Amino acid sequence: MFESTCSLPTSSDLFCLVLHPEKPLLTVGLASGHVETFELPAPASETSTSSESTSQKPKKIALIRSVWRTKRHQGSCRALAYQKDGSRLFSAGTDGLIKGFAPETGRVSVKLALGPSDTGIKDDPSMLLVLNPSTIIASLDSAWVRQFDLENPEKSLGSLQPHEDFVTGMISLPPSKTSTSGVSKQWASTGQMTVSISDMHKGVVDESGEQDEMLICISYIPNMRARKASKTTGILVTGSDNGILKTWDPSDLEKPVHKIKVKEGESLECMVPLPESLGMGDKVACGFGDGIIRVVDLRTRKVVEDMTMSHDALSGEPVIALAVDCYGRLISGGGQIVKVWEDLADLQGNSDDEEDEEEEEEEEDNSDDDNDGEEEEDVEDEVKTTLNHKAKGKRSREESSDSDADGDEDEDEDDESEDDSDDDDGEHARRLEQKEAAKKRKLGPMGAHGILKFDGLD
Repeated sequence: MFESTCSLPTSSDLFCLVLHPEKPLLTVGLASGHVETFELPAPASETSTSSESTSQKPKKIALIRSVWRTKRHQGSCRALAYQKDGSRLFSAGTDGLIKGFAPETGRVSVKLALGPSDTGIKDDPSMLLVLNPSTIIASLDSAWVRQFDLENPEKSLGSLQPHEDFVTGMISLPPSKTSTSGVSKQWASTGQMTVSISDMHKGVVDESGEQDEMLICISYIPNMRARKASKTTGILVTGSDNGILKTWDPSDLEKPVHKIKVKEGESLECMVPLPESLGMGDKVACGFGDGIIRVVDLRTRKVVEDMTMSHDALSGEPVIALAVDCYGRLISGGGQIVKVWEDLADLQGNSDDEEDEEEEEEEEDNSDDDNDGEEEEDVEDEVKTTLNHKAKGKRSREESSDSDADGDEDEDEDDESEDDSDDDDGEHARRLEQKEAAKKRKLGPMGAHGILKFDGLD
């Protein structure tokens, strides 16, 4: 279950967002053409833990800091994509330009001009994918996909058309087991009603049949098998305009393996696999047109109802982007707002620790109470012993009084000594009882003891 911990308003409508693979850096592309990078705060659980170690008053305020902001494109910024190692970030805009820049500073190091299409019509980029360290792929409004050599930006590596209409989603596929270079050379994409797999050298290598709905987004889950008899590990997952999620075997796209009705009739705009570090490697988060984020378990093929999140359901803005940061937090974007979501179990971790500490303190208190009880028992035993000695003394005195010749006089003397002994023993018992009562009074009401300390009060 996730809980929203941060909300970030944007200056204009959000078109895209990406996260650095190793740092808490969030970059957004806006309809105004601006690109802005933010530094996200550490997770609430870590912030609370570190603050508790340095101060008695933990600071729970988390701030998102703007690192840099610039007007990167004339028109809107449509797409953002990171290199796998996070060394460079690329943006594409309706001005027909692709720019590569440093994530921390925004300084541009690479610029690609797409130019007009073969027909002379303006053809803007719609999506970006950095396939490997030397290749970037741009899908265009005309449905063509162009490849560029990042080592020689002026050189185009060719074009292909995997779908009849523009590409709606792209994801790189891992290198094959027989690959000698160890870099990705294939990618999967969705467009109109089909799924396809393309190779940077061979073009389109596999394509599905037409589906009954528009396919809008695609993702890849590496550690699952589409079928028990699948040749490879890994499945493709697609979302459609009628709220249906489908799983595919990358080695055979003839037809989908499974079909899951997540929210029928509602557009499934985006999706992202949830991190294995949270024990959710078999789940995907899906962003919908109604502003709701729904989580699907791919093994049970059911919606996890208690993990449903509302990004912006009140205003009705769709969730158009989902991502996971280096801490395993879910980031959602749509309309003019970005939200950070954390696993509720992590957020409750500190309170659980506090409860454990309280339980330990209670155990210590109970231990003290037990010790007090032992002291009480010792006092009671001492009183009983005193009374027993008193009874024995009385019997011995009675026997000695019977053996005396002067019975009456001795009896009077014995009575007096008995009275004195009774008075002494009674006085001793009363003192012990008073001592025990004083101890109980020191413990306070209900036997409480020690110092009470309230959080937030000095």
